[in-house]
Parts: sequence; structure tokens; C-alpha cells
Amino acid sequence: MSTELKLKLPHKIDGPDGIPVKPRFLIAVSGGMDSMVLLHAVAQEFSKEDFAVAHFNHRTRGKENEEDASLVRKASEDLGVEFYQGSRHQIGPAPEEVLRNLRREFMESIAEKHDFDFICTAHHANDQLETVLMRLLRGTDWRGMGGIRERAGRWLRPLLTVSRESIEHYAKKNAVAYRQDLSNYNARYFRNAIRHGAAQELLQVAENFGMSRQAALDNVSEWCRRGVEVQDYLDEQVKRLVDELAVQTPFWVRVSCEAWDQVPKPLKAHVLNQMSERFLGKTVCRKQLKLWLKHIRQGQKRFHLKDGIKVRVSMGYWYLLLDKEAPEASPERGENGIFHFEEIKTDLKILVPNLENSWEARYFEAGDRLASSGKKLKEIFQRRRIPAPERKLIPVLARPSTSQVLWYLGSEESLLEVSTARCDFPFLQS
Repeated sequence: MSTELKLKLPHKIDGPDGIPVKPRFLIAVSGGMDSMVLLHAVAQEFSKEDFAVAHFNHRTRGKENEEDASLVRKASEDLGVEFYQGSRHQIGPAPEEVLRNLRREFMESIAEKHDFDFICTAHHANDQLETVLMRLLRGTDWRGMGGIRERAGRWLRPLLTVSRESIEHYAKKNAVAYRQDLSNYNARYFRNAIRHGAAQELLQVAENFGMSRQAALDNVSEWCRRGVEVQDYLDEQVKRLVDELAVQTPFWVRVSCEAWDQVPKPLKAHVLNQMSERFLGKTVCRKQLKLWLKHIRQGQKRFHLKDGIKVRVSMGYWYLLLDKEAPEASPERGENGIFHFEEIKTDLKILVPNLENSWEARYFEAGDRLASSGKKLKEIFQRRRIPAPERKLIPVLARPSTSQVLWYLGSEESLLEVSTARCDFPFLQS
């Protein structure tokens, strides 16, 4: 039996061996009209072995939350499907973002534990319009122009092109029981204010000029669909740029200023944001991205942004500094005079006759001088235009517990002869 609603759900997916199999769905149900309609519609189209129900109790509305859970549990029992329930530990009001993250984590954990292929939510076309308006008012770019995605990983929104009016009609015609959450009418919440204000007014304007509300919502859905295509394309371009530009060590990420100047201006802020997300696990706000771009453009030697983001500019390169400041361990000594410098993935073959144990292999340290001439290594590195962040990774041979350096990688004057077995860093090559 098919449903009146056009659910966008797959009936077959590729199994582990490439043979098509039936997917398993975890339906996220709050007890409100939208999710109860989704549950009813899924039950008309799929067998009970193909789906289960998950409900998360926010514990923000006391007894009402318990009644929501009871309704969803009873509906699941009537359908003969598995029911999973989670709840927040604290009781009382909480920010929307906190509740959303808790709910998402719960759904993800259930899907992972019980091998569900997809998690389905009841977002619909009116939700899409509201999301677009919210992002426009808060400020967005191409990363947000796609609105809510029909699919994001294992998350599916099978009602995303269906209007709230159609859902209301379905609920009434099929006598779907659901709960009313009065907090959805509280205009103190941004989405509620948009839902009952600007979104309704825009749909009314569409009607006043001869366009049906459904047609207007369809146009928004199509715009978002194309926006997702543009977003995916540009995301791929940004990823490619980061792969090409960034050289990573445990201490910093290096980018050539010359190469950076060739990055298209509209993509630069997004490249910086993806670098921060990839290497630091942090998202940078627009204000901080503007400062980052400004400081690089002006060649400011070093600067700190919020959230602990530190950048240094030196000798034609800029560096995103990571949490690890300097090598923590001495290089490993192997066979046949081979020393392995793990941080720079470099092997050195060191043959030191007649010196016995009067030397040690380590990285450059501030204050190091050549034993042969007394020259400061820092000044030598500056003349060779070796950027400051690179210097702490330069291998040296020194007298134990002193700043007297017998040899450094790339040295032109030395008391020793050392061959480089393998070196991956251009600044450190002999």
C-alpha cells in the first residue's frame, strides 16, 4: 500500500558484496504532527522489519515530555516495531543548540549500535523556507545557500519537499494522533518568530501575486537543491586547494605566500576555514577570518586570533601554528650510524671518527653556535632565508649539554662529514 505523501526513501541499497539489499531506517519521532505523520507514512510503505523508532526526551517541559514519550512508545507498539528512548540528564530549559546536539548524538549512537543504514527526520518544505530566511538574516555564503540537505551522511529528510499544509491534510485524513508542543509558538525563539512571521507573510505575498504556496515552496526547494550542487563543487575545490597549499608537520602547517596569492579571492576565507577545521578541529567565525586575511595580506609577522589560533609569517611563508611547540624526543639511533628524526621524516647517516661520545644528535635550539667559528646559527639561518618556524626542526650534532654545534643539516662549514639518507623538507636539504 502506497502513501499519499511522496516519501524520498530508497527501497534498495548496495550491500557489502555489491548485491542490492533492503535498507533499515531509524525514524526520529518527537511526538509532534510532522514526525508522527512520517512514522505513519513509512509504516504504509515499508514492512515493520525495515524500520524502528527513536525518541529523545529533552526534559524541558516536565509532564508534557513524558506524555510525548508515551504517545510515541504506544504508536511503536501498535505498529510492532522496536522503540528506543533516550533522555537528557538535566531537567529544565536549555539552549536549542545543546538539545539538538544531544538528540543527534543519541540517534547516531542507536543507529551505529543496531546497524541502521539511515536516520530519518520529518523536516518539510516550510522548514526549508524558514532555514533559508534564518541564514539570510544571520549572514551566510555559499556554504549555507543549500539550506537543509535531503541527505547528509546517513541522515535523510524524506518529507523535505512536502508542505506543512499537505502534512496537516494527511494527519487529518488518516486520523494520526500527535502531540502539540506549545513552545513551538513562543516567539522568543528565532525559528518560531520566522515561522509565524516572515515565512507566512512571504507565502501570502506569493498568493497575492497569483502563485500558490506550494509552487513558492517548490521554487525554494529547487533553489536549495541547486545550492547544494554549487556548495559540493566549491567544497571540493577548496579541499583541493588545501591539499595543494598546505605542508603539515606536528608543529605547524606551512603555506607559500606566492602560492597563496594565486588562490581566487572568493575562496580564500573558505580555504582558511577548512584548514582550521582540518588541522585544529575549529571553525572560524567570519570576523576572525577577515582579520586572518588582513594580517596575511599586510605581512604581519605574528598574530593570534580567538580560540587559540596562532599564525606566523616568515621569509615568504605563513604558518598556522599547532599545539605542539617543539620536538619532545631526541632522534632515534639505528644501525650503521643511521639516525631517524621522526618529526621531519628524515634519516641521517652519521659517521663520526675519533669523537667517541663527545657529541649528541638533536634539533636546533636557540643560542646554538658553530664550534668552528662561533657564528650564531640563527644568523646563518636568517641569511639563508630559512623561516623561523622551520629552524626548530633542523638536525644538529652538538657537544653534550652545550650550544657548541659541530654540524647542522645543510652546513657549509663543519667539523664533520655527514650524509643525508633521506630528507623530505626543502629548507633542510643539504
